[in-house]
Amino acid sequence: MKIIHDLKDIRKIGKPIIAAAGFFDGVHLGHCKVIGQAITEAEKIGGETWVITFQKHPMRVLNPEAAPPLLTATDHKTRIMERLNIDGCIILPFNQEIAQTPPEIFIQQLLDSSPPLAGIIVGQNWRFGHKGQGNPAMISRLIKNSTLKLSVTNPRIWQGAPISSTRIRTAVLRGNIEDATAMLGRPFSVLGTVQHGSGIGHAVGFPTANLDAHHEVLPPFGVYAARMLIKSPGNSSGDKKNDRFYNGILNFGVRPTFTEDNTQAPILELHILDFEKDLYGVDIEIFFVAKIRNEKKFDSVISLRKQISLDVSQAETILATCKDETIVH
Repeated sequence: MKIIHDLKDIRKIGKPIIAAAGFFDGVHLGHCKVIGQAITEAEKIGGETWVITFQKHPMRVLNPEAAPPLLTATDHKTRIMERLNIDGCIILPFNQEIAQTPPEIFIQQLLDSSPPLAGIIVGQNWRFGHKGQGNPAMISRLIKNSTLKLSVTNPRIWQGAPISSTRIRTAVLRGNIEDATAMLGRPFSVLGTVQHGSGIGHAVGFPTANLDAHHEVLPPFGVYAARMLIKSPGNSSGDKKNDRFYNGILNFGVRPTFTEDNTQAPILELHILDFEKDLYGVDIEIFFVAKIRNEKKFDSVISLRKQISLDVSQAETILATCKDETIVH
């Protein structure tokens, strides 16, 4: 998947482009509907499918204290989009200057990029430009005398209400993993970099990969059956044959058996089943498939080791029917 950071660079692309526009935090089923329509329209004209998004959530610039925690950092979001088999992503910066840009100017920038920009797909609630004054109706009015085509998609509905990043954040934070999975269309996942830990896992007999997560939304403390995805280096867009999944159990918490300090930062640590490779410095994606139990303090390492053995057995049962195609779109 190609990535560019300036709308002007669209002109360097040889084929006509259909672009899906939005922030797409989480890349949930509603977002996938927008992107899926862009893919369909691009196929009709023999063109390419691109996504237009921003590096930062607008609220991070406009009102940082009120900005929502992210379900997906930019690198995580682009990985998920790549699995949708799009051709490219336009990641635009978002700063005070852009925040003050009238929506008409943004639309003119899109018009200046067409051709090859042939069409734009947005959700009906998409807002852009200064104070969010831009909306699909404005786009339609401003491009009516151009060759640029606009399509507006209706939201995906789940349990009587539109799927949204806000609903998914709430579900994850409350520990409603099944609800989050239903709205995402895949298990909730975390992308992070494996870092050196304290070695406690090795001492207990269950070595773990400690993860420095790239984003903020995490479920409640506990032990989870999980799947780990290691992306093959340099794979091309849509080429997943060399990506590898592994089963594991994930503990998220403060490891109360080994510390009395309840103020320490919580740790994401994954014990990967039947895996012995060195992952330090590698970015991995962990999918929360199901919660096994709450985190608890044990009276001895022996008791903890016995419980982890039971956790592993339960995770193996849960993950036995978990297929790769149900993990990713």
